[in-house]
Amino acid sequence: MIDPWFGATVAAVILLVFCLGLVVPRRPRVVRTTLATGKLDAISLRLDQLEAKRDLRLDQLEAKQDKNDHDVRNIRMAMESVPTKSAMNKVLVEVATLTGKVEGMHDTLSTNGHSLRRIEDFLVKAAIDNIAAAKGSEAHK
Repeated sequence: MIDPWFGATVAAVILLVFCLGLVVPRRPRVVRTTLATGKLDAISLRLDQLEAKRDLRLDQLEAKQDKNDHDVRNIRMAMESVPTKSAMNKVLVEVATLTGKVEGMHDTLSTNGHSLRRIEDFLVKAAIDNIAAAKGSEAHK
């Protein structure tokens, strides 16, 4: 068989290498398995997708805010040209005054119209009488 000293020597060498392995300081190594690398890649991809989604959402919000600012600016400009309550009251008072004046003029004009019709009727009747008298005098000649 095998010499017992040979077995003891091999055992002593193995034990010595083991003890040296425990005593010698080692720097830690990062060992990545393919599974861990795949998970890290998936997480990195997901983070990139979330960042892209966030950037898109920010761009949409900025565009919406710009549109709202534009709308508010348009409303302000429109409101500057809208008359105030006191200006509207002044306009209403002047319209009421003009309405009264127009109604007064209507009454005056209708009275003048009646007078003019009477004068016209008188003149037409006088003209007819004069024409008839003139024709009658011509008929006698």
